[in-house]
Amino acid sequence: MSSLFRTAAIAAVTAVCGCAPAKLITIPAATYESAAVEGLTGDHGQLIENLRGLLKERRLALQVMPDASATMAAKMLANRLAQAKGVLPSEGRNMLHEAGIADVGARYFAASVGYNALVPTSEDLAPLLDSLGPVGGLLYVGAADIKDSLNSKRHWAVVVVPRVVAVAGLSRRFEPSTKLELKGRFLETVAATELELLKPDGTVDRSEMALAADGTFATTVEMPAAAGQYVVSILARFKGAERVLLAAPVGVGVPVSAWPPVAADLAVASEKELELALVKIVGQARGKPMAERKELMEAAKACAVAQAAGQECAPALAGSRMVAFDVSSDAVERMVSEIVAMPWTRAAWKPETGAVAAAPTSAGHFVVTVAFAE
Repeated sequence: MSSLFRTAAIAAVTAVCGCAPAKLITIPAATYESAAVEGLTGDHGQLIENLRGLLKERRLALQVMPDASATMAAKMLANRLAQAKGVLPSEGRNMLHEAGIADVGARYFAASVGYNALVPTSEDLAPLLDSLGPVGGLLYVGAADIKDSLNSKRHWAVVVVPRVVAVAGLSRRFEPSTKLELKGRFLETVAATELELLKPDGTVDRSEMALAADGTFATTVEMPAAAGQYVVSILARFKGAERVLLAAPVGVGVPVSAWPPVAADLAVASEKELELALVKIVGQARGKPMAERKELMEAAKACAVAQAAGQECAPALAGSRMVAFDVSSDAVERMVSEIVAMPWTRAAWKPETGAVAAAPTSAGHFVVTVAFAE
């Protein structure tokens, strides 16, 4: 397996001894930034080939590329499996951020298998692709495993990142009243690009992002004087709906803290159950109940159904906004955590009305649309 990582994202695995499970030591990434690594070899290379074969079976024209941040996240997930029976959804989400992955579409697979078991098969990896939702042409991948001879286990983790926007050097920490100089490039065709900064008090600063003809951008944001944890988000219209493509928690004058988990049990069997759970959780996240409005609900439902069928989402009603998400049925808690942490979810909506709608897709996951009056 390649060991080429950027200096700020070094990870090392301690050797397995016969007296204790393997332990992974990690140094969290200082920035949110993609960085390619050399092609993986051995079992990790075979896993990548299994993933490529699955993409071919599904006729998905995605180029699979090993990625340093995804590999580091996979190492952290595998390490967690070596120390506990599983990875909680909130833990997995925070590990991705610690590894420098702020892409909202990122997904992971983490499981313990028999010590002599082969690499995860196409069948094991299928749920990762089922929950990806709209993607472009690139799929960044990281893989890691830890052999635990004491417990006769092998702990596997795979991270996939359908990256739509690549940023350069977005720091995880800033000093108060300094400037964030954000540079990057959209890897896919998008429209209506926007940068948002969520403040601790729930208010949001929004600014449009001007793109060059090749999709590159460079923008400067004044970081607030007040210390606290903020969230930098990039939104754009992509694949027929407005989507949050990147959401990066950053610390201003303070270290970056873990995003709070939501309700522990969010297993859902239908879109109605998911809608009811989201309405409750969004209200709790904002500290205010959501008073649903009929016309917003109808618009949100129509958008969710259209997106689930791979169709264009109609424009939002005048004076309102709609944002679409893809929620895996087997990772609802983690994805809802992402949804409620977005700037537009915690912002002070005016008036206090909104709507949440969901629709199932043929791939077995849900499209969720949140609509609210601005």
